[in-house]
Parts: sequence; C-alpha cells; structure tokens
Amino acid sequence: MNKPTRTASINLKLPDELKAKLKTKAEIKQQTVSKYIRELLSNYFDGSLCKNEMVRDEKKSFINSTGFLKLIVWMYSKKRSGTKIETQTDLDNYMGTLKKIEQHLPENLVKEFDKVLFDLLRVANLNSDCSSVFQFADGSSSTPQFDFEKFEKYIYQFEKPLTIPDSLKKRF
Repeated sequence: MNKPTRTASINLKLPDELKAKLKTKAEIKQQTVSKYIRELLSNYFDGSLCKNEMVRDEKKSFINSTGFLKLIVWMYSKKRSGTKIETQTDLDNYMGTLKKIEQHLPENLVKEFDKVLFDLLRVANLNSDCSSVFQFADGSSSTPQFDFEKFEKYIYQFEKPLTIPDSLKKRF
C-alpha cells in the first residue's frame, strides 16, 4: 500500500509589491496564491518553467525568418500571376520552409499551407515542356485554394497582449 505524500508548509516574508504581483498572477490563472507558487516551483524543478516562452520564441523566430517571409511574399505574388518562373532552388527552398510549418503554426494553418506544398510538388513534378501554373492562389478543381484571410487573421492576432479580467484592471 502506498503511503500518502506528506505535505509540508513553508512560511516566508515577501515585499508587499512581490506579494501583490503573485496574487494578481494567481487570480488571472484563477488559482490560489499557494497553488500558483507550488506550480511555479514544480515547473522550475522539472525544467518546464520556461518551456512555453521557448516555444513562443521559436515560433516568433520562424515567422520572422527570411525563409518564411520569402515564402509569404512568393505566395502573394502567385495571386497576381500563377505562372511558374522560379528556379528549382527557389522551389526547393519554399518546400523546405513549408515542411517546417507544422512545428510552428496551429493545425488549421498547417492544413492551409499543405495546400501550397501539394501544389508546389505538383508543379515541380510536371514535365518542363508543360505549362506550369500554380493553382493554390486561385483554386481549381484539382487544387484547393489557400485561405489567405485565415493566415492574415493569425498574423494580426499573433502576440497580442494578454487580456486582463475587468475585476483586476482596477489594480493597474
């Protein structure tokens, strides 16, 4: 039979300003101060305290990378003209960037970018004598259209400040 885990208490003195910050953070997460501090300590010791920040920083670095920005500019240029004028190196770079998207963007956007990847693969595999036209920008029966509006909304919402409940606003 397992023995129940013993819980110990710790009393400590904190400056009023630090205590107020802890209380506010705990209220935002709808937790008691004790639970919030236990969670912080637990996350610190298991190494996950900064994991969310690291994931967010990786996502931000990817979105701000030259490769991703080139891909987005290229995609918008295909809305004007879907004709293939890219070099094989360009196409390979776009494919490489598209394959990394799953690690950095939400699933609904991954599915949108998959449309671009599949169309890019389709065009790359056509014989060079054939007329090569990208269809993800305008859609067709064989290639579904990329939802530029969904991507734009995501970028617009990316890193918006945390919303503070009205009950806590009076403290700031």
